[in-house]
Amino acid sequence: MTTKEYLEQVTIGKLSELSGRILLKEYNPAWATRYEEERRKISQALGQDGVAIEHVGSTSVPGLCAKPILDILLLVKDASVEGSYVPALVEAGYTLRVREPDWFGHRMLKGTSPEVNLHVFSSGCAEAQRMLDFRDWLRTHEDDRNLYANTKRNLAQQTWRYVQDYADAKSDVVRAVFPYAVVLKETGEPVGSAGIMFNDGTHSAAMKDGEAEIGYWIGVPYWGQGLIPEAVQCLLHRCFTDLNLSAVWCGR
Repeated sequence: MTTKEYLEQVTIGKLSELSGRILLKEYNPAWATRYEEERRKISQALGQDGVAIEHVGSTSVPGLCAKPILDILLLVKDASVEGSYVPALVEAGYTLRVREPDWFGHRMLKGTSPEVNLHVFSSGCAEAQRMLDFRDWLRTHEDDRNLYANTKRNLAQQTWRYVQDYADAKSDVVRAVFPYAVVLKETGEPVGSAGIMFNDGTHSAAMKDGEAEIGYWIGVPYWGQGLIPEAVQCLLHRCFTDLNLSAVWCGR
């Protein structure tokens, strides 16, 4: 399926074409203020029906260039029950534009003044958690933040028919820079990391398309406590269930 075919399938209303370059702006502290204003508006519209509201995407990371569009994550009890949140959000000024039941049940509503992409998932969704983890990783890891920024700037110089094409082009670097923290359940203390690495010619496994390698490390005081096997099991589930990979290598 082509990008256009997929977008026509999931888009509600007229499909918009970019047919040009992506406009990136240097980080603006006002984005955080605008998010707070939108958060209050969403919270007032939904009351107790909104489980969580978070600022995500590049505008949520200080120091990172971004399209001047706020990405906001909204978690609800069940995203498939649109009647529990869409009418209230429409009343608040948002418009339902995307419905992706086969991609984590994702819905996306658009807001204006400021421009907002409001992403809706069900509470407990793995993709929603990935968005939060990626945001937090970039906030605290300058080298990876700079790598991501440089990738965005280079891609923005190209001409894209759809913004989704630009987003898809960033996916390889997102997967390359983003490991998962291994934390103690009791305290939340980070004691190591584990990550999914794809074939870029630099990793130890002789990977093919549709395959990946899991890499990991953990602090010496925590060896032998079963933390890494548990983390790897979670990543294997993501590889085979969420990413539909055909094979996964495991290294360290």
